[in-house]
Amino acid sequence: MLAILTSRLAGPISSAFALLFLVLALTQCVGKVHQTRRADAAEMALSVAKTDLDQCQRNEAGLEASMRGQNAAVKRLETEASIRTAAAEEAVTQALRGRAGAEARAAKLLRNPPAGIDACARMESADTAVLRSLQ
Repeated sequence: MLAILTSRLAGPISSAFALLFLVLALTQCVGKVHQTRRADAAEMALSVAKTDLDQCQRNEAGLEASMRGQNAAVKRLETEASIRTAAAEEAVTQALRGRAGAEARAAKLLRNPPAGIDACARMESADTAVLRSLQ
């Protein structure tokens, strides 16, 4: 073994090994730098993604609150519309009832023409008949 270390090839072989180890060490160093840069880029991308996610979650919460408000407003409008529709239907029903009564009174008044010999007497007769029909 001592003969190998003291031979003339020992210097070039050890130099080759030293050069090989230097190259391996350099590649490891370059690889580590590359991996560190990739890790930094990934951390930056993660940070941006987290920021975007937080913004999206805030936007979603705002939109949901806005939708709840709009849905409540629509419910109120639907309720108000239902109430107004019912009131309008009741008004139409009452108007139709009133119309039938008014038509019956008008028909009765038309069947019995005013009596009297002059315009004044006929006017008083018609006025009395209308007042009686309204009672």
